[in-house]
Amino acid sequence: MRRPVTLLSLLFAGPALLGFAPAPHAVTAPPAATEVRVLTYNICGASCPDSQGYDNRRRLDVVVDEAVGARWKADQVHLQELCRGQYDELVNRLGPHGFTGHFTTTEGNRASCENKDYGVGVLVRGTVRDTRVLDLTQGGEKEKIKVPCVRSVLRGHDNWACSVHLYWNEKEIREGEARRLGRQARAWQHQGTPVVLAGDFNASPLAREMGEFYTPEAGGGHGRFVEGDERDKRYFDRRACDPAQHTRCRSGEPTFQRKKIDYVFFSDGDFRNVKADVRKQDREVSDHRLLSATATWTKPGS
Repeated sequence: MRRPVTLLSLLFAGPALLGFAPAPHAVTAPPAATEVRVLTYNICGASCPDSQGYDNRRRLDVVVDEAVGARWKADQVHLQELCRGQYDELVNRLGPHGFTGHFTTTEGNRASCENKDYGVGVLVRGTVRDTRVLDLTQGGEKEKIKVPCVRSVLRGHDNWACSVHLYWNEKEIREGEARRLGRQARAWQHQGTPVVLAGDFNASPLAREMGEFYTPEAGGGHGRFVEGDERDKRYFDRRACDPAQHTRCRSGEPTFQRKKIDYVFFSDGDFRNVKADVRKQDREVSDHRLLSATATWTKPGS
């Protein structure tokens, strides 16, 4: 979510947290050949400046540690509200560890990015086969809504990974963006390529636009994805699902204030054992919480 800097946001910047809690499923061993580890993080790279108590150095260090440190060792890193300078440094630091990145500009020469571009990025391990930028812009948005995607082979598994940041204002515009993204994702699935969509969708799970991604089994969707947190009964929304009767639900742990607006979607049928965890908010990094997720491939790698 992107918001202007206001006095209210300064008042609620809060004290810095001493570190961030590890996920319950965090491990020190590298991922197995059948597993994929994903993280998505709106790092508030331009709209949460150092003057508010945010620390850009810590912002980048946290991402690097999640990607290559002992705690998590992510395979895919999806980042939103990202300055080009931040992205370039992450590529330099993660490249030697086998990561390749793709950045797309949504606003050029932004002052809060030291007059560099502002946008969205994704970094992945594996051999890159293709890259795409999906322009979801409907018209009427204050900036372009673009999604960088990378097709790579990770430990023998072909897949598309896309970092998503949908529009934060008019829901009708966001619905159009979600439809366009859903169509492209379904086309890749129809071609037999697994897809991971992760990012800040700026909508709650029960919003109409999120039905483009959730399956009917999760509560009224018409999509073909399984979301990382939809099996966590601790956060089931009882307006949609009774935990005693359902195993999947369009709901999840909050990622921004008291709302869930960040997601990791795995294409249905291509992954199993899907689970996710929301980290404690690090107020030196962002007003969002980091969301991590794991899944195992349903088919053996080539």
